[in-house]
Amino acid sequence: MRILIDIHSLNWADAFAITRQTISYTNHTLLPEALEVWPVPLIERMLPRHMQIIYAINARVLTEARASGADDAMIAAVSIIDESHGRRVRMGNLAFVGSHKVNGVSALHSDLMKTTVFKDLNELFPGRITNKTNGITPRRWLFQANDGLTRLIPTAEVGFLGMIRDEETLLATTYATRLPDELHGRQVYLLDPMLATGGTLSAGVHYLTERGADDITAICLLSAPEGLALLERETADLPVPFAVVTAAVDERLNEKGYIVPGLGDAGDRLYGVV
Repeated sequence: MRILIDIHSLNWADAFAITRQTISYTNHTLLPEALEVWPVPLIERMLPRHMQIIYAINARVLTEARASGADDAMIAAVSIIDESHGRRVRMGNLAFVGSHKVNGVSALHSDLMKTTVFKDLNELFPGRITNKTNGITPRRWLFQANDGLTRLIPTAEVGFLGMIRDEETLLATTYATRLPDELHGRQVYLLDPMLATGGTLSAGVHYLTERGADDITAICLLSAPEGLALLERETADLPVPFAVVTAAVDERLNEKGYIVPGLGDAGDRLYGVV
């Protein structure tokens, strides 16, 4: 609405008609307390123009409700602004009135919306709630989208190899192992989000090899060149295939063995280090 009115200079009626015909709303909860609400003062401070438009939409909804003969209880229920516990914007109501169709995630869910969370809005806008079963199970999607994972998943097991790096020596020690009993003949994916010095990952690869794994792929989000180089050296004579898949390679390690620039200081701030 803001873009159509403020930038493209459409009148209110045309802007709202285009917006409503563009948007449909899929609801995921029948619990009123689970529907998102935002404090009015917060939106007024952060998004004042948006709040003006929400007020204008709400005024038209309430006018339409009064014209239909709605009583005070129904007016309060369909209002986009909740006045009962401090003024809050009901995002579910806003989505409902701003959409041409509203649906649940199943036929039963869609029917229950008509008698629970959106009972009054359904009476004000009959026919707007419809059913669209618009989800599929992850397995069904996977079977169509990824043949490799489809072949892997039926026999996949999840294990845990807990290793910690000594910050002085930068060497890894194992503190917990919960792995499948039998690794012989198994493809193993070793998940290590941060590949820094490479010592921990190298130790993990050798441990899994000793346990019988005969094909290992390490998957990392972020890697340092020094860690990759160490892995290349220390796995050169590995008797099984080994590969590293990483999303990104950063610049270097600092004197403490941390990746630079890395992922920022969020962890340090969480634990009060800085």
